Amino acid sequence: QGPQGPQGPQGPQGPGPAPGPGPMVSPGVMPVESPQQLPREGIWYTIQPACSEPTRSRGDYSAYPHLSGKAQFKQSMTPRAGVLVKILGTLSIDPQCTLCERHRGYEEHLGAEKHWKALYPTYTGENVIIEDVKDKLWNQTKIPG
Repeated sequence: QGPQGPQGPQGPQGPGPAPGPGPMVSPGVMPVESPQQLPREGIWYTIQPACSEPTRSRGDYSAYPHLSGKAQFKQSMTPRAGVLVKILGTLSIDPQCTLCERHRGYEEHLGAEKHWKALYPTYTGENVIIEDVKDKLWNQTKIPG
C-alpha cells in the first residue's frame, strides 16, 4: 500500500512511503469486506493486524517472527493477500505486486517463494534493519469514491 506513478485511474502504484502516524490514521483494526464500508475518505484504516511485532527495536529479519522462514512468511502473507483481493475485487481491481515483475494472482503470489526470494537481500538480508526499509515495500491502490 505507497506511490510511484499510476498505471491507470484505479490501477496499482509502485513502492513508496507508507502512511505516517498522525491524525489521518485510524486507531485499531477495522475489518471490512468492501471500501464502501469505511466510514470516511482520506483516512488510512488498518484492515488486518500486523503479521508480527518485532522482538527487538531496529532488528533485522530475525526480529520479526513472520520473516523467520518461508513457511511462516507464507502462513502470514497469503491470508492477508486474500483479504485485499476480496476487498478490491468488489471494485473489479486486481492488485499487482510492484516488487516482482510477473506473477499469477496476487493472493497466491504474496506468500510464495518467488516473492520471498525477491525480498532478499535488499529488504530481508543479514543486518538489514527492517524499520529502515519497510516503507519501501508498501503498495497503494487508488480506488474510486
